[in-house]
Amino acid sequence: VQEKLAYLGDQNLSMELGTLSFANEDVKTLKFEISFPDKEYTVVATTREILSAPDGSAMVALAIDGTSISEGSVTIRSSAKFTGKVDILAIRIGK
Repeated sequence: VQEKLAYLGDQNLSMELGTLSFANEDVKTLKFEISFPDKEYTVVATTREILSAPDGSAMVALAIDGTSISEGSVTIRSSAKFTGKVDILAIRIGK
């Protein structure tokens, strides 16, 4: 399940916000609503909800898979399989 919001401004600002739902998984790909013009954007990923942890804490570390970054998607990997949600911000500022 992907929840997404996209903003495409002029050539100086583009961003996309998305949520990925992990279900006993350790890798997911967010496909952008609107592709970036190139791969020169920054990605931030953070756990919002971890349903598989008994105390609700974030029991995983997240990483952006640098080999998978494209104009149209980004892949997020976790240190272990888990069930929960990950919020993602992809942003490109400047030309």
